[in-house]
Amino acid sequence: MKFTVYAEPNPDQHLAQVLDDLVRCLGSSTSAEVAREDAPQKDTGSGIWVGKTVASDRFADRVDDLDHDGYLLWGNGSQLVIRGRTAYGTGNGVYSFIHRFIGVRWFAPGPMFEFIPKLEAFKIPKIVEFSKPSLALRMYSGADRDWCRRNLMDIHRPGLPYASFSHNLTNLYPSSKYAETLPELYALRDGKRVTQQSSFRGQPCFSNPEAIPIAVKTIREYFEANPEATTYSVSVNDNMDFCECEECNKYGVGSYRGRPIYSNAYFAWVNEVAKQLMETHPDKQLGALAYWGVVLPPEGIEKLPPNVVVVLTQDTSQYHDKSYEKEDRRILTEWLKKCENLVKYDYYGLGLLTPRYFPELAARDLNFLKQSG
Repeated sequence: MKFTVYAEPNPDQHLAQVLDDLVRCLGSSTSAEVAREDAPQKDTGSGIWVGKTVASDRFADRVDDLDHDGYLLWGNGSQLVIRGRTAYGTGNGVYSFIHRFIGVRWFAPGPMFEFIPKLEAFKIPKIVEFSKPSLALRMYSGADRDWCRRNLMDIHRPGLPYASFSHNLTNLYPSSKYAETLPELYALRDGKRVTQQSSFRGQPCFSNPEAIPIAVKTIREYFEANPEATTYSVSVNDNMDFCECEECNKYGVGSYRGRPIYSNAYFAWVNEVAKQLMETHPDKQLGALAYWGVVLPPEGIEKLPPNVVVVLTQDTSQYHDKSYEKEDRRILTEWLKKCENLVKYDYYGLGLLTPRYFPELAARDLNFLKQSG
């Protein structure tokens, strides 16, 4: 038995790694000879065709409509065509084929956790599938890149939408630039401006009249210098030092699970920055964490502009407590009404002393996220 993999010429590093896995797994599971060749200019009507090839050209319009990492699988029993809109989409199609039709699994990083079954018989499947992921962004922070690639996870890279949302306001308003000339740009706490900021100390004064113009100018300059970037993070710093000045206090300070909430002031600032950015960069996004002191949806804003990606932080491991889960779902549902793009940032991997293992809760939550839209 022999199989030929016809690959698009000159694949990038990501797709080259995908192709290596395809050839290795197919050969190991079937004991067949698997040859990899550059795709010819003429469709042979047989073999496995991966990426941008003449065999996939007839599906070009449908491929253009795929999500950034969706894929086409088309097979008629003798020929299989796999292609995404991007190399990452093509890779997801290959790994979907490897998982479903060969039975390979990568349960954890490293060769010890790789499982390749021995197949008594294998045939190219008959299938027509244009895949649109239920969840458009699937990143696992800190995980092994090979394991992520093999399990259809997104890998952080330039051009990946939705993915920039880390704590960033200390970089947007650096103390080195504004502390002496514009101290009122920083939070007023206990009667003093927190001008020496870091991710873990201090927030901006969101009501300061210079806060929006500085942010808009800086973000526009960033996108001009980085045209491949899709998203700029406007997420709060990782602390609760929010401004207590008279103007910020007019927005009101709420309370949730025993902590003060400053969502109204923060998201009023996000709302205006996003509106102004859309005037010059309508295809770019702003990533905003709904986190800790700003976890609740703001009052007074019916819906944020469509270029805002809200990243809601929630901890599914707590859902052994059904009332906690119910409240989290209520907040998530409220956020769906307030924004066009909602990401859930979960804490699957948090825990230094003991493992966090809750597959039934995670599965239940993922199903809820899919059903909620």
